[in-house]
Amino acid sequence: MNLKPLTIGLLALSLLLPLQAAAALRLEFGIEPNYTYAFANPAKDYFKDLNEDFRTGVYTFTTPIPQWEDIKTPNFHEFGGEGSCLAKLRSGKIKNLRIGPVVGVRISSPRSTYDKSYDIWDEKYQGGKYIPTNFKRQEGINTSTVFLGARGKASLTKKLDATATVGVNFYKVKGDVDYMLDRLDNPYEQHRKADYKGNGTGFSIEAGADYKIIRNILIGASFGYRTGKVQTKGKQVVTCTSWPEGYSVTGDYSPEFDPSGAYGKFYVGISF
Repeated sequence: MNLKPLTIGLLALSLLLPLQAAAALRLEFGIEPNYTYAFANPAKDYFKDLNEDFRTGVYTFTTPIPQWEDIKTPNFHEFGGEGSCLAKLRSGKIKNLRIGPVVGVRISSPRSTYDKSYDIWDEKYQGGKYIPTNFKRQEGINTSTVFLGARGKASLTKKLDATATVGVNFYKVKGDVDYMLDRLDNPYEQHRKADYKGNGTGFSIEAGADYKIIRNILIGASFGYRTGKVQTKGKQVVTCTSWPEGYSVTGDYSPEFDPSGAYGKFYVGISF
């Protein structure tokens, strides 16, 4: 789907109403630092497939590890902020209606660490043998989301406002992997270095409420749903420190992330 016409139309609509009313109506500006928690982890499927690759031997050159303990999926805690410019409209029965554009950014930097040892049965080694092996793996994932949209507010009481927001999300993901397999009964080590990055787009819609604790300071919460996927593109380099001596192979490493799903957002803000 081509998002450009929709994005331009959305922004044009959100900008047009405040501009038409600017001469006669008061503009309200807002700045809101926020925290977002996604109920569906964007990396859930990626780590599910990764652990299955260890368990079945795809990741370890056909040596399965049926007793593999899963690498835990890291939590994506998003921190960011939004800025808005709303114009008060003559709305009849809707009390103190304001509408206008909003822009925001959110970032998250989860990390995954793993360090466990197993006795792995290798039927191809000297007629069958348990081989003590240590696995160390670290992965850093950096995500950022830029949001462009339109927001409406209406007063429920003197201090309590209801809010609704729709818009477009622009996602960016970048990550790196540092992995080592160490056989504890001989000098063999296998190293993997991987990096990847990608971009994606999607929509979001949310509704919530905020409360003015003093004249210009507010706190609030909203719940929403967003769509989108990010297909990254990357590579991995596998090397060994001993037999086969000088072994090195470069291959594809392109995990997919799925940020779609419900989320909750909590924020504080200043309006003026």
